[in-house]
Amino acid sequence: MEDFVTYKIAKKLEEKGFEQGFNIFGCRPIYSDKETIKFISNIGAYESDYFGENISCPPISQVLKWLRNKKAIHIDIAIWEGGWYCDVWVYEFYKEEKEYLTLIRHQSDDYKSYEDAALAGIDYVLDNLI
Repeated sequence: MEDFVTYKIAKKLEEKGFEQGFNIFGCRPIYSDKETIKFISNIGAYESDYFGENISCPPISQVLKWLRNKKAIHIDIAIWEGGWYCDVWVYEFYKEEKEYLTLIRHQSDDYKSYEDAALAGIDYVLDNLI
């Protein structure tokens, strides 16, 4: 089972233009309220027929990929003796067509899991870089 972004992050993603399509199985996770994730199908139904707000609820991995591919931002997540941490890197492109990475933020808050560190990095990026 995928780990999904929080409702708070899902709202921010929607504001920043993130668009989540249906997966290969023809379904898409949404928040039907602040805590409940439901899956809707693209077969014979419209989202508005299902629930009220319909906030897309993408997996963390999909958001990390969107940030890398569409926004040139990479969140590096790693573990060390105190717990999980993340670094936020921004790709920069110069006239010589060379690519550089610039470290924007190092978060060493000792998160308890990979997913917690990823969510913290995503939240930082949405609040400060996009």
